[in-house]
Amino acid sequence: MEYCHCGSVASYVRKGNRLNEEELREIASCCLLGLNYLHKKNIIHRVSILTRTDGKDIKPDNLLISESGVIKLGDFGLAVQLEHSCSRRNTTCGTSWYMAPEVYEEEACLKSDVWALGISIIEMAEGRNPYAGMTSARIVNQILNKPPPTLVSSGWSSDLVDFVTQCLMKDVKQRASADDLLKVCRRRRE
Repeated sequence: MEYCHCGSVASYVRKGNRLNEEELREIASCCLLGLNYLHKKNIIHRVSILTRTDGKDIKPDNLLISESGVIKLGDFGLAVQLEHSCSRRNTTCGTSWYMAPEVYEEEACLKSDVWALGISIIEMAEGRNPYAGMTSARIVNQILNKPPPTLVSSGWSSDLVDFVTQCLMKDVKQRASADDLLKVCRRRRE
């Protein structure tokens, strides 16, 4: 395992640093490369045991910055392998801010990681998680019963707003996969 002495993206942002759209795109691309690799092996990054505790999500705290500036996914302590890509997992663990709607219904799947990435992008872009300051009960209500969060600042391109929207589709069948989003990132680079 590589030691990433530059810390996490979260610590970078907490120090008052702001990320521009190009940096957010690079972070998303690195995350998607990792997620795509895991998902091709039917591994969910964030699900494991029956308790819902702070933990192992795709979130800025678990996005580590290497010495060369490459973002690495970290904290695989609760990753789980599914039998096949359509499998669902009925055990959960994670930080409620990043949990997809299906996770609350104990049906986590590969695309649950994509939801967490979408929330993370909003947090990195806006400097604040869209659920910050809410109680756990209110977060659950927001995720299950309200429209998904979006980027609130008007300074973001329609491409980034659309990317986040694809990550945060409440209906998991309509949500983009890591592979789909990786293709979008590659097309936008060309």
